[in-house]
Amino acid sequence: MRGKQVVPSMWTPAYAARSERLKRELRAAGSYAARMRKLALEATVERIDPFAVYARDGWICQICRNPVDHGRDWPDMWCATLDHRVPLTAGGAHTLDNVQLAH
Repeated sequence: MRGKQVVPSMWTPAYAARSERLKRELRAAGSYAARMRKLALEATVERIDPFAVYARDGWICQICRNPVDHGRDWPDMWCATLDHRVPLTAGGAHTLDNVQLAH
């Protein structure tokens, strides 16, 4: 009986972590855009990467000015989320300039 030949895998722990992060970012951006299209039929809707907004805002909640924990996920009430500075119901748009990080 012959031994199995081991084929090197590209799925190193670092590669797997990067892949998962990118899938999560793309999925989150698409999810926000889809929800905003439903809510704001006449407003401008940009595809926004939430993680880019979180990084731009330095992981600091723009409402209470306290740090947001990277490790908390929805539905935790202290997880990172996007907030519209001018609400969609008040004529605001879902654009990079009109969203901020909030708890």
